Amino acid sequence: MEIFEIMKTAFVLWSGGLDSTALIYYYLKKGYKVDAGYVKLNNNENKTKQELDAIKSILTDLSPYNFHYKGIILESTIYGSAILPQFPIWMTALVYITEMYDEISLGYVMNDDAISFLEEIKQVWKSYEIFKYNKSELVFPLSKMNKEHIKSLLSENIFNKTVSCEMPIFDKKNKKYIPCNNCGACKRRNSYLIEENIKYPKLKLKRKK
Repeated sequence: MEIFEIMKTAFVLWSGGLDSTALIYYYLKKGYKVDAGYVKLNNNENKTKQELDAIKSILTDLSPYNFHYKGIILESTIYGSAILPQFPIWMTALVYITEMYDEISLGYVMNDDAISFLEEIKQVWKSYEIFKYNKSELVFPLSKMNKEHIKSLLSENIFNKTVSCEMPIFDKKNKKYIPCNNCGACKRRNSYLIEENIKYPKLKLKRKK
């Protein structure tokens, strides 16, 4: 009798940045079927456009694999200055992901502001169960990894397509958004680029069946 292996599934909130892109590749490398979606925040138009451009570019590299991009799953505006201002909006978006996933995942990594609150975040997710159609587990697979480790999960080509800038500038001559090279995210990214000990492995991912 033939035994069929049930493929595990994961949903990733994807920004086109290093962490969430590495998270997608992390799951694909483990053999998961991966879906992803984008939450559009109206507070920073340039950042949103830069992230969506990055996603569009990276999608061409993901097309051979068990991956599906669901597009913009929620659009909202952040008000106030809470410690984790995006978190309530992300949770609301995830509640409306009605398909059954084994895991729903956020790309929080070592030294992120949210790291100290991961257990509390899981408890908040659990409290949403009365509104959810499924019992997907909320997980943070990259939480014990630093940026250098996460960068090593990606090929050089994919890494160069990811974005990190908080205040991107529109380059009118080349008609594209470019990093400001001034914000904290840019400075951290630039520090990765000068690391000489980072190698870019050729990932062996499972293609679509």
